[in-house]
Amino acid sequence: MDLGRRRGAREQDGHSAIDHAQRRGLTDINIWADNDAALQAIAVGMSVSSLSVVKTFDRRARRWLNKDPRNRLKLSWVPGHAQVNGNERADYLAKRGASGVGTVYPSATSVSYAGRQVNQRAHDAWRAAWSTAAGIRSGWYFHTRVTVPVHRSGPTLQLPRRDLGILLQIRTGHGDFAEYHDRFRHLDAERWCLCGRLQSPFHPLTCPAFTRYHALLLDGEGNRHTNEALVNDKKGILALLAFARASGAYTRELYARIDGGGA
Repeated sequence: MDLGRRRGAREQDGHSAIDHAQRRGLTDINIWADNDAALQAIAVGMSVSSLSVVKTFDRRARRWLNKDPRNRLKLSWVPGHAQVNGNERADYLAKRGASGVGTVYPSATSVSYAGRQVNQRAHDAWRAAWSTAAGIRSGWYFHTRVTVPVHRSGPTLQLPRRDLGILLQIRTGHGDFAEYHDRFRHLDAERWCLCGRLQSPFHPLTCPAFTRYHALLLDGEGNRHTNEALVNDKKGILALLAFARASGAYTRELYARIDGGGA
């Protein structure tokens, strides 16, 4: 049996004893050890340095004891190198088992590490599925969403309702945009920007009609946030909303004022 290459012969002895007793139908197991700390750890089922090993043995031992009321397990301390019958043979078999021959017991891992591994695999699977969907669908949302959804509410839900509404319109393409109006056949909708081009979610970010506000889209180093960052990253979202509020590019009030001759 192999409990993992980080496990030693001492940890293997207890498992070997239980396996031997089960195969032979024995009802008495006597374990001697020259390490008092190891005996105490096994007796109470706790250990500072080898908790997972002790817990594994404790569970196996309890199952074996509960299987038959005649089963008995005895732990005893003995001086090192004492002439205990079968000790040398037991050491040999334990070392052989710990070397990798026979049944493999996977090494224990922490709950937090296992959780990170599960999350990473889930994220990788989501990105792969999302990339495939983005390649076969024309929906605007599939081309702008690059972050993995989470079960907890995101910081964007703390935004004022008006800001959140603008962000969701840009993310999904479900807003006052030409493609959206054409899709749902809004015949009386305004499809054009102030500059004369068709309105789209990202068009105002480069439109000459809003040049004076484009500086709000820059990051701390003077570089413009990418479109993906503007709808996904925290700093990018804040920059996008600052631009939207200052320019009014995503509000119908701006176009209504212009159509009515206002400033």
